Amino acid sequence: MKNENFLGLLGLAIVLKFIQAMVICILWGWFVVPLFHFPSLNIPYAIGLSALFVIFSDISSLKAEESFPKLFQRAFLAPVLALFVGWIAHFFI
Repeated sequence: MKNENFLGLLGLAIVLKFIQAMVICILWGWFVVPLFHFPSLNIPYAIGLSALFVIFSDISSLKAEESFPKLFQRAFLAPVLALFVGWIAHFFI
């Protein structure tokens, strides 16, 4: 049962990351392309940018009074996971 839950959560995380990347692509096309004349994004680039946003938002919101496991998760595991997701996405660029 635990493996089924893990695989289900992993599948859901992949689908949600893809949806998030699609939304980033659309919003980038609506706002950044016309304003700054930057090129459009594709899904792998959007996933990579999303990974960068995760790192920046987690680091900027760290609080010293948080427990060590929570600090470890946010300061180490989240960036490593973001790097892993970006590493996979860069193969599709």
